[in-house]
Amino acid sequence: MIEFAKPFVVFEIAGITMLLTFIALLVCVASWVYTDAKTRGISKWWSVIAIVLPFFIGVLLYMIRRSNKKIEGEHTMKAMKKQKITLVVIFASTMFVLLSGFAFVQTLDDMWRAGDIYLENEKKGETSYEAKFLSWDIAGKDIELEYAKDTEVTFSYETDAKRGNLCFSLYERQGEGIRELKEICESKKGTFKATLKANEKYVFNISGVLVKDGFVKVNWEIK
Repeated sequence: MIEFAKPFVVFEIAGITMLLTFIALLVCVASWVYTDAKTRGISKWWSVIAIVLPFFIGVLLYMIRRSNKKIEGEHTMKAMKKQKITLVVIFASTMFVLLSGFAFVQTLDDMWRAGDIYLENEKKGETSYEAKFLSWDIAGKDIELEYAKDTEVTFSYETDAKRGNLCFSLYERQGEGIRELKEICESKKGTFKATLKANEKYVFNISGVLVKDGFVKVNWEIK
């Protein structure tokens, strides 16, 4: 069996990483505004305004203010080089915050849907099952099978998802326990055969871990 990291741990790491990166971004923005304002002879309090106002409104206001001020002084070139370096750091930090935010939202969604199946629709016939799902995690779909005589059954399956793969398993019930006869997790389409004994209880199980946005179709034919 493959071990999967607990979603809560990933959630914490993503959240802390995003917070620290966002703080670093604010520090870089304040540093750039402070240096630029000093070079242009503008009030250094703009560095505070730039990070206090939400959604970087303060930065936009400062950009309007700075456009009316020309750079003066002997150390103009050095100041410009420092500003360019700071801008590169700000850009890198911004991209990292955006990527961390995306990972954070995905992890939050995974935690919200963890341990359950969220279906768009499903249809079950006497020898078939199909469904479209938004999320399929941990919980399995059991299809009970039992025949009056020894029966060869051909199982066919097809699945696809934007993330992850579903697993198909065949179990034989033995009292309170079960015995696994077949498990397929890496294939998206295929068939396999199994001979089911008379009057024994079998379960065809469909399961997955953090599988998102997909469909599944299963058929079983008797010979």
